[in-house]
Order: sequence, then structure tokens, then C-alpha cells
Amino acid sequence: MATKFNVSEVLEMAARIEATGGRFYRKAAKLHVSARDLLNEIARQEDMHQKAFAEMRRALTPGEQGELAGDLYGDTDLYLKAMVENQSFDINKDPSDFITGQESLADIFNIAIGLEKDSIIFYLGLKQLVPPSMGKEKIDAIVKEEMKHVAWLNQKRTELGLKA
Repeated sequence: MATKFNVSEVLEMAARIEATGGRFYRKAAKLHVSARDLLNEIARQEDMHQKAFAEMRRALTPGEQGELAGDLYGDTDLYLKAMVENQSFDINKDPSDFITGQESLADIFNIAIGLEKDSIIFYLGLKQLVPPSMGKEKIDAIVKEEMKHVAWLNQKRTELGLKA
């Protein structure tokens, strides 16, 4: 059976991913007092992204809420299974669970950047299922936001003198 999504479901996943990202940064902030303000600021950015994706979902037109394109090549199920079951990116896992308390600040930034990159790959895969008439540009907006976040995190990591 082919997997089908609609843009509403994709935006719901995006909001969930951002919510767990906020928890990740808040937990990291408790562990790294020297960077607490910065990590809490990143958590607030995740909160803003979550709200933006929730608002995008609320604003969907009826035409954008239909099923997405079918699985033309029969590999959508395999792709989604591979992405969701990948140990480094599972939308059903809370990334704050990755923090054991032993991570350096560099480790936190490296984990965070890796998770952001994984989310971009995830969304780009989902984007292939979204026809333009059903809000494909909304998936593009998610990807652009995540790309900005990777660049910003990388800049902050560099400013702090942390190694990649």
C-alpha cells in the first residue's frame, strides 16, 4: 500500500520536530551555564518555528489539504521507513534524550547541526510528494527556515571557537 501524506500532516510533523528541538536546547542550557542564554535563545527560535508551522497549517486552503501525490516509483514507503528508523533522525524520538550530561558545548552544537541537516533531508524527501497545487511552496518555506538555522548555528559555533 502506497504512503500518502497531505501538507497538513507534513506541517504537523514540522511543528513536532521544532517542539522537540526546543526541549533539546532547554536541556542543553541546564547543562552548560556558560552558554545558557544562547541555548535558551535557540530554544525560543525553535518555538517560533513551531508556531509558524502551526500557523501555516491553520491557513491551508481546502485545495491544499488533499492527499499528496501518489508513490510513483513504489519507494516512498522505503524512503520514509529509512528516514524515520534512522538512529540520528526519528520524528518519534525526543532529541533531548540524546543528551546524557557528558556532552561538551561543541558536542551540543554538532548534534544540533546534524539534527537540523537531517530534518532538511527529511523535508526534501517529503517535498517530492507534494504537488504545487497542494502547497509545495510551504515545504520549501520549511526547508529555507531549517537552512537558515544550520547557517546560524554554524556561525555561533565558530564565534564560540568550538570545533566541528
